[in-house]
Amino acid sequence: MKPIRTAVAAALWLGCATGAAASEPALRGDSIYQLEAAWTDSENRPVALASLRGKVLVATMAYTTCESACPILFSDLQRLERALSPAARERVWFVIFSLDPERDTPERLREFRVRRGLDSPRWLFLTAPADRVREMSAVLAVQYRRDGRGELVHSSVISVVDAEGVIRHQQAGLGLDPAPLAVVIEGLVSSQAGSASPAP
Repeated sequence: MKPIRTAVAAALWLGCATGAAASEPALRGDSIYQLEAAWTDSENRPVALASLRGKVLVATMAYTTCESACPILFSDLQRLERALSPAARERVWFVIFSLDPERDTPERLREFRVRRGLDSPRWLFLTAPADRVREMSAVLAVQYRRDGRGELVHSSVISVVDAEGVIRHQQAGLGLDPAPLAVVIEGLVSSQAGSASPAP
């Protein structure tokens, strides 16, 4: 079994036992592209995570009917996007993994993207069955559970993922200064651009 499989399996066991995902990321030095399960985007197209290889990602988990944390989280992501240089902004993808596959159908994700003004091709909204959501929550260190009303309570974590799928930086919380994340992203984009430059 690959290291990531062991880590995710342990994290999922903990999540099933406690009703929440593990609090520490399952991937430190491992690539998210080792996860083979496909997701579905807001255009109802299958998306393999490995298809994102080569891109710098800003990844998080949220859901469209959330009325508390998620609106702030999306505002934070938009502030982060604006904090990037134009060159970096054009090369970074924002990937939102839905925590609520029962309600976040591709159609609802598409409507939400348009309503929030997040309909750029670089904003990718993905949904998948509950087992894949649990797997990704373990990887991204996002805790979530149903409250007494059946609504989702969850932590807010933004992860910066490099071109090979390795988590390089995480920020937990809402309404925080986007500068630390922007610095990491600018460095990854600059490094990637340098490595892609032709030899003189």
